[in-house]
Amino acid sequence: MSRQAAAEARWLTRASLDQGRPLTEGEREQRIKEVAYFRAQRRGFAPGHEIEDWLAAEEEIDNIPRFFQ
Repeated sequence: MSRQAAAEARWLTRASLDQGRPLTEGEREQRIKEVAYFRAQRRGFAPGHEIEDWLAAEEEIDNIPRFFQ
């Protein structure tokens, strides 16, 4: 596993175990920014995909299972 993939896996694990409470708007937005950045990084930051990255990141964050709810 590459260092980048390992970092993403650690981040997603942390994101999915958010102590059983809903994300605040600020937490949600920060996580979306981070996921969109990871997506852009995987593409080598090629321009023209910013909105696509953001929308995909929103969907990914909004669909992470929340435990203990």
